[in-house]
Amino acid sequence: MNKVDNLTQELVIVAILLVVSIGSIGHASAFNSEIEVSYQFKAPDITTKDGYAHLNMKDCFSYGAPGMPVLPIKVARNLAPL
Repeated sequence: MNKVDNLTQELVIVAILLVVSIGSIGHASAFNSEIEVSYQFKAPDITTKDGYAHLNMKDCFSYGAPGMPVLPIKVARNLAPL
């Protein structure tokens, strides 16, 4: 095979992949639904130190950029079906 035949064959493969992928996107959108996840936390422990209020929450860590408020953070990972 020469270079033109190889290029034509590669372009056909790319075109087929594009058509299949575009078709699957349209197919997947027909099944869209909402997933709702709720989290509940107990009331935070609030303490005052040096004129500032500090929030402490169980199973959370505190984070704040310099000069910004320090807030409790909870990392959650959810596995969603495709």
